[in-house]
Amino acid sequence: MQLFLNLYNKNSKVLDIDESCTVNELKTVIENEEMYPIEIQRLICNKNLMYTGTLSDNSLVEGDIVDVQLPILGGGNRYKKASSRMRWKWVKKRTRRLQRKRRKMRLRAK
Repeated sequence: MQLFLNLYNKNSKVLDIDESCTVNELKTVIENEEMYPIEIQRLICNKNLMYTGTLSDNSLVEGDIVDVQLPILGGGNRYKKASSRMRWKWVKKRTRRLQRKRRKMRLRAK
């Protein structure tokens, strides 16, 4: 059976694999090909998460597209509270005002 893999970086690969192959065996093949550890791989096909059973149990047919997703850590909000965000804007505005004022004073001194 021929499967198409969509990787997280928008690359595609074609795998020739047996229908009686299990999901864990498919994950080992992906680990050997792409060097992604088995523990972090999430395989999604037809909007269903595949984690146990064979490929035929998960209703995979010839030419199906399997998405390989990896967990991404990080992100989050830059500010803890809305007030700190406003404070940051005020500080930025104040420093610009002071810079303009100093620039004027330097020009007057010349």
